[in-house]
Amino acid sequence: MSTHKVHYDTTETEMAELVSNGEIQYGSGKKDSNIMKMIAHFKEDQKRKTVSIRIKQHSLSLIKNFARQQKIPYQTLINMQIDDFADSIQKIDTTN
Repeated sequence: MSTHKVHYDTTETEMAELVSNGEIQYGSGKKDSNIMKMIAHFKEDQKRKTVSIRIKQHSLSLIKNFARQQKIPYQTLINMQIDDFADSIQKIDTTN
């Protein structure tokens, strides 16, 4: 089994450094919950697997624009959505 190192873009690298140094400051707003999710994502990087997918250009543009408005990296946004979806599937599986 081969392991792949996760490669961050510039924003993600800066965020990872802030998280690892304990320098992240947050309050109690919606954007702050996004920051908390990002922190959780960085802490779980050892468990990540690199995959490639094809996405419609229009969809990717919309995702990137939304991520920019939320001030989070678009790949982190996609990851958060996939994780939320996987969690909902897991809840359904455990109730059956």
